[in-house]
Amino acid sequence: MVGSRTVSDDKETYVFTLREGPTFYDGIPIRSADAIASFQRRAARRNPGKILLDFTDCITALDDRRFEWKLKQPYGLVIDTLAQTGATYVMREKEARTDPFQQIQEVVGSGPFVFKRDEWSRRPRAAGTSSSPPPRSSACPTP
Repeated sequence: MVGSRTVSDDKETYVFTLREGPTFYDGIPIRSADAIASFQRRAARRNPGKILLDFTDCITALDDRRFEWKLKQPYGLVIDTLAQTGATYVMREKEARTDPFQQIQEVVGSGPFVFKRDEWSRRPRAAGTSSSPPPRSSACPTP
């Protein structure tokens, strides 16, 4: 989602610019307010995000595509924290503002897959078959 970023010389201010063009499934453009609210929601439940927020002075939407992240002091794991698996999705601001300990009721994403609630099941499913045993490696002696 982020097309570019700048970091101040003192390493206390980051400005992120979202790429132009990404939208949610409903056609609404993804805004900096969506990205901010999404991070804040996840940070309430994930320790790395909580730690980053402890170093944060404020996060401000400068406009629809840019937001500024001001730190109280330099923190070397800003980018690492934001890039973590599971922390990189953006939801609409209105869902992201839902209590982070409550399940959201409407799922409107922006990635390569569309969530189909009518086909979703709480039960995990996996299926597979094997037509023959795996071949033995010739590098290991047989007992």
